[in-house]
Amino acid sequence: MLFNLIKKETLQKTELKHYAPTLRFQDIPIPHAIVELSDDIKEKIVIKYLKTYHSLSFATLPIEQEEKKLREENYNAFEIGVLLDFAKHHKKVHATQPERDMFPKYFYTMSMHNIEEHVLTIANKYIQKEYFTLSENKLKQQVDWTPMDAAFLLFFNINY
Repeated sequence: MLFNLIKKETLQKTELKHYAPTLRFQDIPIPHAIVELSDDIKEKIVIKYLKTYHSLSFATLPIEQEEKKLREENYNAFEIGVLLDFAKHHKKVHATQPERDMFPKYFYTMSMHNIEEHVLTIANKYIQKEYFTLSENKLKQQVDWTPMDAAFLLFFNINY
């Protein structure tokens, strides 16, 4: 009897884990300092990030250098938060053709579903860091993000 009770309880816990809802775009919480910005200001910021990312020319580096550079933490929580806000609301950024071609080559072979999964993984990481009550200045001091994180968000915001 005890064995059946333990087995049933274990099965219920497993089922709960297995069926736990995943994060959806509309559920991504954005820090108040970013939510309070107008859509025009956010769009200008995203376009600035797009141009900055493009100017860094990651796609022109040899693969081993590109991968190394894309993994260095040099983006801050404010920048990633604004990009997440665009992704959350599925706002599209208008990019020039050179800007569209600036991402790692394997991005272009990934499915939309796979790109969305990466974006939601970044959002989960962002949520875990609990930035939501920080001011803009404090968000800018939190340099925990890589150009790869920014690349997935920018790619999503350009293409989907």
